[in-house]
Amino acid sequence: MRIHLAGTGIPSDRSCIPALRRLTEIDRFGVHTIWDDPEGSDIILFSECHLIADWQLKAIVDSSLVRQCHQRCYVYDERDRPWCALPGVFVSMPKSSFRLEFQRACGYYCVDEPFTRLGLTKPPDDEPDLLMSLAATRSHPCRNPLFSLVHPRAVIEEPAGFVFYDPSSPGFSERRSRFAELLYRSNFVLCPRGKGTSSIRLYETMAAGRVPVIIADDWVAPVGPAWDTFAIRWPEGNADSLISHLEALEPDAERMGAAARRAFVEFFAPDVSFHRIAEALGELHAANAARSFPRKGLRGRVYWESRLAVGAGRARARLGAVKNSLKR
Repeated sequence: MRIHLAGTGIPSDRSCIPALRRLTEIDRFGVHTIWDDPEGSDIILFSECHLIADWQLKAIVDSSLVRQCHQRCYVYDERDRPWCALPGVFVSMPKSSFRLEFQRACGYYCVDEPFTRLGLTKPPDDEPDLLMSLAATRSHPCRNPLFSLVHPRAVIEEPAGFVFYDPSSPGFSERRSRFAELLYRSNFVLCPRGKGTSSIRLYETMAAGRVPVIIADDWVAPVGPAWDTFAIRWPEGNADSLISHLEALEPDAERMGAAARRAFVEFFAPDVSFHRIAEALGELHAANAARSFPRKGLRGRVYWESRLAVGAGRARARLGAVKNSLKR
């Protein structure tokens, strides 16, 4: 299948298109190719949704490519709060708004090996000495009860001001190294949702060969991995018996962690991720998802919640401007 990576005016040093091109160069399957000419492509993929400020993605939906070739246009969308402006693959589309005829769940397109943050060329050989760990901010209410967990072999940290994708955040390199260190020291890694239903820490945990404890009621798991064999799903807002549950499962942690690593290598590692995304897009295209997709996008709950949130934000900004003007 020939896939055209469509740009939206994002500078190349910020765009993910060069990274996706590099992934095709190391793709171990070699079934799908990048096609520079949109006219000769099977699929036109817009991959920069998370870099566009407008939540309605007007830079995409109003583009000439979509107007002329809408029946071949899809998105890769890793935004925390996505709205389905076009069919495609989504990292954090909530289960309550998931439409299988137009959407597929996927992982993040590029997840690095955590050991590289420690300056190593392979995973550390040391056995895990922790039952569990969590290093996270309070980006979602479901995380709050987790910070109250206490266990002699648990590390629970709340790094102030750290943003995992922002190199300018305080102690960026040190915090990333610390997170990798905790991954390899832990049998179980708590992976609560944040602003989005998914979390990159889930895939980093799998890459490290550790057991992810997924705390995200509205998360849709990508198809393929046998999640039940290596991951634990835990309900949001209830941490009372979590420690005893993990203690009971600790004898199985090594086996589950090895299965998590195998699933990462098969479905989410850099040399397979482009292929998996392309395969999901191929499924949608074979079902004519783009042809039958509503021209104005899916106007469901996510759409109206986003409109309300944007409207409320603008109202707060106007109110703040009025207050500032009165102070002068």
